Amino acid sequence: EEADGFYVCTWVRKGDARAALDFNSIAQGYTVDLLLEALRERGIVNAMVELGGEVVCRGVNAEGEPWRIAVDRPVMGSGAVDRVLVTVVSVQDRAICTSGSYRKYHEQDGRRFSHTIDPVTGWPAENGLLSATVLATTAAYADALATAFMVLGAEQTKGFLATYPNLGLDVLLMSDDGQGGYVVWATPGFEAVSQSL
Repeated sequence: EEADGFYVCTWVRKGDARAALDFNSIAQGYTVDLLLEALRERGIVNAMVELGGEVVCRGVNAEGEPWRIAVDRPVMGSGAVDRVLVTVVSVQDRAICTSGSYRKYHEQDGRRFSHTIDPVTGWPAENGLLSATVLATTAAYADALATAFMVLGAEQTKGFLATYPNLGLDVLLMSDDGQGGYVVWATPGFEAVSQSL
């Protein structure tokens, strides 16, 4: 329910007790922003904060260089133990967040369903995008956009970025190539700060 453009009452009902919703789309990104702010309030100017793969970096690492953050290859079902890296990104005074469909999904009758719900259809997003990595000013912003891009898919995300070039975003997209592999696309700014492995 809305009043003057603000939510005054919100509720969710589910008819099936087995159904579950996860409202985590920006919680981890926002949390790392808050943790970084707590460190800054204590006088710490060089820090890297990570929570669940959402990262914010300020200043430089112990070697005086930008922080080096790895991005995973979108391997279905991979986890922290068996992850494969695709690139390493130099990050300084920015956040880097990745959303993907290759770890959290449900399989039924040989069909894979993403955990990301398309709000237009109410069904899991189905567009071939396996992961979206966003470099932005804050982790909440990067996290929100990475999730939104997973819903939009690669082509609509490219269109969005072309329409709004002044948002200060650098993006890496990895899409299903239809043959068990993936296709990589990146903005020039992302390519400039990353090193393929």
